[in-house]
Amino acid sequence: MSHSKKTSHLLSFKLARGMAAALGVVSLWLAGCGEPPAVKQEGVAVPASKTATTSGTQTAAAPRRVTRTDFGPGSGVVPAPTPKPGPTPAIDRSKFPAGVPADADIAGDIEVGKRGGKLVLSTPTDPKTFNHLLIESASDQAIDNLQFSVLVGYDTYRQENAPGLAKSWEYDKDKRTWTFHLREGLKWSDGQPLTSDDFLFYTQVSFDPNVPNDQHIQLELDGKPYSFAAPDPLTLVATIPGEDAFAFENLQGLIAMPRHKLEKPWKDGKFNSTWTVSTDPSELVVSGPFKLKSMVSGQSIVMERNPYYFRYDSQGQQLPYLDEIVMLIVSDAEAEAVRFLAGETDIIDQHSLQASNLAKFMDEAKATKRFTVYELGSSFDSNHFFFNLNQGGTYDDAQGKRQPWQPTKMGEKPGPELKNFKPFVDPIKFSWFSNREFRIACSEASDRQAIIDTILFGLGEASYGPVPSSNREWYNPNITKFPYNPEAAKKRLEAAGFIDRDKDGIREDAQGHPIRFTLITNRNNPVRPKVANQLKENFKAIGFAVEVQIQDFNDLLTRLARSFDYDCCLMGLSTSIPPSPAWGANLWLSTGQMHEWYPQQKTPMTEFDAQIDKLFGSMKLTFDKDTQHKIYAEMQELFCKEQPSIELFSLDQFVAASNKIHNLKPAVLRALLTSNLDELFIAQP
Repeated sequence: MSHSKKTSHLLSFKLARGMAAALGVVSLWLAGCGEPPAVKQEGVAVPASKTATTSGTQTAAAPRRVTRTDFGPGSGVVPAPTPKPGPTPAIDRSKFPAGVPADADIAGDIEVGKRGGKLVLSTPTDPKTFNHLLIESASDQAIDNLQFSVLVGYDTYRQENAPGLAKSWEYDKDKRTWTFHLREGLKWSDGQPLTSDDFLFYTQVSFDPNVPNDQHIQLELDGKPYSFAAPDPLTLVATIPGEDAFAFENLQGLIAMPRHKLEKPWKDGKFNSTWTVSTDPSELVVSGPFKLKSMVSGQSIVMERNPYYFRYDSQGQQLPYLDEIVMLIVSDAEAEAVRFLAGETDIIDQHSLQASNLAKFMDEAKATKRFTVYELGSSFDSNHFFFNLNQGGTYDDAQGKRQPWQPTKMGEKPGPELKNFKPFVDPIKFSWFSNREFRIACSEASDRQAIIDTILFGLGEASYGPVPSSNREWYNPNITKFPYNPEAAKKRLEAAGFIDRDKDGIREDAQGHPIRFTLITNRNNPVRPKVANQLKENFKAIGFAVEVQIQDFNDLLTRLARSFDYDCCLMGLSTSIPPSPAWGANLWLSTGQMHEWYPQQKTPMTEFDAQIDKLFGSMKLTFDKDTQHKIYAEMQELFCKEQPSIELFSLDQFVAASNKIHNLKPAVLRALLTSNLDELFIAQP
């Protein structure tokens, strides 16, 4: 059960019975660049390379290399278990204790546990808000996933839809309405009734132009919003303005927002400053399994059980089992590994358990029997880089304050009335980045296999398109590929006018400007900084001078989503849940906030963007799966020919968890090990 935001605002809606994406440890929109600070601790291997530290530069010992031949019985690594086939056993509700609602959602496929205890996890940064519509970072999302349940969930373990706050739903094709029936007895964490009106309130606020959010994009068809009604407290009706084959997927991730708590600040124009990180936790009202208890900035976040959560086990015991979830703020992935191996945290995900330290985890798992390493298979997530193609900029208004400007039609340029106009992207660099041949040459210069062999220890797969091969339903295997071929890249650049005219090893454009740019990526990732430095060398080989910069995640986020002050960015995106194109609007559409290379265009600014917008729109109009697959395959091919971002690789995924935790459901789809936190319990000593 998971959430996602590949609309990541990163993120889009959450799924999975309100539980969702991996807690903070999951990097939803992480970019940045450079080498992270090394964490050196006795017995923990650090990749052999020069690593910056507070005390200078040091060379760490090379880790033992692990390949697939090392896996097997007694290796310390086990394959993730698969769901038992067949339906969940029938539940005899007559034996439930008094007070269990008749419509309660029952977790019938888990071991019955005991209440108590706490689970300790880690997250890279402090959250920036507790307001669902304003979330930005992975840490924001981690908290939000725990605090808010969704209309209809998605079970990432079984890879199928699962009931959430709605117990059932149906579609009327003639009226184009989806009707959702809520469970009786739903309550907010303060004991107040949770009704369809709270869902209605959420849709009203999400469409408010004064509330900056991207949630409403999923609830529109060709710019026309869905309409919503709550004819009674247990019924929510969504009317679609036209044929929309993705309407159900768009609706299933809806959350309810407590009208009784948030309507007044919304009407008073104070919604955007409501439920900030300075809000007293007692003021938060939630529907998910856990609620914020306390937070110490830079140290930890503590979540406590929601006493009115809507799920129960097969004996009528209310979930969640855990008293608390503690999230330690650990800004460096290698430090996360150190803490887990020291027994300070209970779960570690694939962002910190990598090929470079897998051998250490395997050895510790065998020696101590304290935890288990799970092999999940090839990731659905992407790793790629893209250039800044934003055509906007800023200017001085009458009061001398800087204001943003964006073109309103293709080809529009800023007028002379825009005082002291400064484009987001240097016009010289923009002429390079917007050249398709330049971007294709960058793909041909990228040695993906070297990255996989040297940085991933062979535990990865090269990627060339926007949909990973692990997504078997939607992947187009016939996409155009531009694999590693530096000689072809050089010829392509020569033909495009990028020539080393002064023979100094750096190419110049037709006007004599040397090709120099900066590549950024995020600090809290043990792989990406190394990949950035590999790319730097690859680009040097074809005549580009590239500087690598490392960024804290929040600083990088500001550059990507607000100031647009960057040249090129290496980052990763987690897949949507479910892994369907229905959830890709915010990434594919030119208006999307996650349209990385040029987000939130007022109208398509390139022919490529216009084509993709049109194809995505046509895909939404057909209910025929075969036709949808053909359209999506065409979109992938257009993407690959245009190369708005250059895809690099998918990681093989490994996670680890303490053996004291019961009811784990390791899943290759996010959230890996934390999608069912409401079902986990701690074995009693």
